[in-house]
Amino acid sequence: MNPLQMNLKGIKEFEEALNELRFDGVEMGGTISQLIYIEIYLGNSSSSLKARLATYLRTIKYRYLTPLSGNSEANISKSDIILTIQGDRPHYLNLILPLLSGFSQSEKTFITHTEAVQKKIPSDGHFLSFTDLPLLDYKKWKQDFGKVEKEWRRLFNEICAHFDLPAYLCEKAWSELVFQTMRIRMSELLLQQVQPKVIVTEMDRNYFVAPLVLKARDMGIKTFTLVHGVLNKGAAFVPLLADYVLCWGASQKDVFVDMGTEPGRVVVTGSSYYSRETSIKQSEAKSLLGLKDDPVMLLITNPIDMEHRLKLVDTFGESIRSCNAQGIVRLHPSETIDTYFSAASKFPDLVFHMPKDVPLEQSIASSDVLFVHDSGVGNEAIIKKKAVVVMDVLPVPLGNGDELINQAGCISVKDKDELTTCISSILNDPLFLDEARKKNEEYISKFCAAFGLDAAENVIREIKKHVELH
Repeated sequence: MNPLQMNLKGIKEFEEALNELRFDGVEMGGTISQLIYIEIYLGNSSSSLKARLATYLRTIKYRYLTPLSGNSEANISKSDIILTIQGDRPHYLNLILPLLSGFSQSEKTFITHTEAVQKKIPSDGHFLSFTDLPLLDYKKWKQDFGKVEKEWRRLFNEICAHFDLPAYLCEKAWSELVFQTMRIRMSELLLQQVQPKVIVTEMDRNYFVAPLVLKARDMGIKTFTLVHGVLNKGAAFVPLLADYVLCWGASQKDVFVDMGTEPGRVVVTGSSYYSRETSIKQSEAKSLLGLKDDPVMLLITNPIDMEHRLKLVDTFGESIRSCNAQGIVRLHPSETIDTYFSAASKFPDLVFHMPKDVPLEQSIASSDVLFVHDSGVGNEAIIKKKAVVVMDVLPVPLGNGDELINQAGCISVKDKDELTTCISSILNDPLFLDEARKKNEEYISKFCAAFGLDAAENVIREIKKHVELH
């Protein structure tokens, strides 16, 4: 449950209020925007004594005893371009890899979380982890932070009181603000060494990327963010921190502009991640996954409130059992199967797919119809010409699901009975989904203007309009 009971306007006001706090020329609200969205707005945070103690000890450790991890011997070569890659999932790699040919003559520095990324990038660029940035002068940082800490704490407490933020979230937000001041200074050291002309990231509001992007802008370095997922009415994507966002289509541009982004900072390029076809036939995917030839109903979860996730799976499982259909539940990459042990026991015929075990492409290809609440996989499925049903069965407003219903023309269901009727109609009426499929096709042109290499070329062209690269 959202502890602040905030709407989208409310969380943006909270972030903007935190911008009163500045460190080394950087407004601090945007540096913790991911925490605001995930832990405050979505409510994915623990208020347990153990979690609060861990936050307290972590804050004490880094505030008074030791700096965040860094490389005291970092001597990074100059590069024209810095690219961030959060992980080795296709979701991220397929945004960045197609761009490399356009910057083939430019010196590149890649910053990532995992060594696995380096193995998948055919480049002679320089690789860094986010924990391997130049080590800051900890003594100097403590002196400088100490000068503003008292006034910051007073303003911070006033802001938290105004928004009625629970104590455990106040502690978490304060802790993250402290860490981000260190990351700002480490980012400055990195930028001074690399001297890039441009930074390209998949998400400017990520914990690790936000300080880098904001410090780069403070230093006059151009910054571009791609869009790594559906906008869900913009909650996780605005206010924009980079100079420019390169979005998928006209419908995304409308969201950014409606949420207050200047139109000139929003450029439609399409998405290199998407393609119109699956890379594997349905029969092959079913065979690889050990599925029967019967129609496959695929539920995609997303990282919402835990109680809501379980209700989503329970509703799906009950309807699948009533219709004697073949059902699969694909978990979000942030989830573990432990969450669904009780559901797996209650519905032994349901198949659960873990992303690390089953590529998303295989899951989509094997299915006949996908069921989502707010997941962006629903949009991807439409692009790949799969039917999608939105499960509006939870006591919370829809985000991306609302777009799928009202713009893409997807069928929606409100409860288990409607879902059961829907699945039965899908199984028994070959024409049941025809009207929805027609509306899906009309939606795609607004949703994504270009795909694959065509989109990558648009991104490269746009970046080179603003920055002179080799």
